[in-house]
Amino acid sequence: RLDPAPGDRQRAAAAQAAGTAMVEAMLVAPEELTDQTIRKALVQLGEFLAVDRVELVVQMHAEHLSSTHEWVAPGITPQFEARRRVVRGEAPESWLELLRHGQIHVPAVSMLPSSDPLRHILARRDVGGHLALSLRQGDQCIGFLGVETLGRPRFFLPSEIELSRTVAAVIATLLARLPMREAVVEAHAETEREHRRLRATLDALPDVVLELDASLCVSAMHANARVTPPFPAEQLVGRLLTEIFPDQAERMQHILRGDPGPDDLTRDDRFAIATPEGKRWFSFSAARREADRPEDP
Repeated sequence: RLDPAPGDRQRAAAAQAAGTAMVEAMLVAPEELTDQTIRKALVQLGEFLAVDRVELVVQMHAEHLSSTHEWVAPGITPQFEARRRVVRGEAPESWLELLRHGQIHVPAVSMLPSSDPLRHILARRDVGGHLALSLRQGDQCIGFLGVETLGRPRFFLPSEIELSRTVAAVIATLLARLPMREAVVEAHAETEREHRRLRATLDALPDVVLELDASLCVSAMHANARVTPPFPAEQLVGRLLTEIFPDQAERMQHILRGDPGPDDLTRDDRFAIATPEGKRWFSFSAARREADRPEDP
């Protein structure tokens, strides 16, 4: 099905130079620009070959085919949006036929035998000349690179076919990056979400937690690592609540020893504490520890 069209030395030299430049640019492009790199390669290939459409069609698992990238010449209607993620049973017949053959060079659709189904499939789309090359990752065909003209034949020279095949091979490699890149981006996004959840948790934690015994004497102090406590632990542990917070002690005792309601043992208040760094405002809440709650009758 590949047509060995007559060679042209000047065109071959130009194709070789274009291919070298395109491959080098694609291989050194940053991974985060993979999508843009593929689009630029299709533009360069389409303009060099002077065709009407260059398209990448990729098999998405077993159920879907999708046009992942498309370039069209000025005046040609793009089909990209209508051909994204198409159920295999609803895919264009030409896609399935091209995937079955692997690679095809049709210089002129009218040259195909009338019994060839591809002739009728391409003719219905007014395709004059078509070139399709496999996108391969290892021994697996993942799709094809399609190059076509509309309403006019196109005899692709061997050097042009080789250029297109080389571009297709590099693009297949780049396409393998995209899922990995998406996985990395998702991993980074999940890390950032975890950081946000952690920040929200830390924001909800009290700056200082005091543990009190039955006599309301401080038995332990825990301070949030992000803040400087108003007093060092050694100044608080072993002292009564009334000694440390004389103005707030009565309200705290009422909350801790009173009966404001089932499990509703918290109450917030704002108060100022004079520290070596100046006056700082705090709010307090108090609650019994689960271990200190009375047993149900």
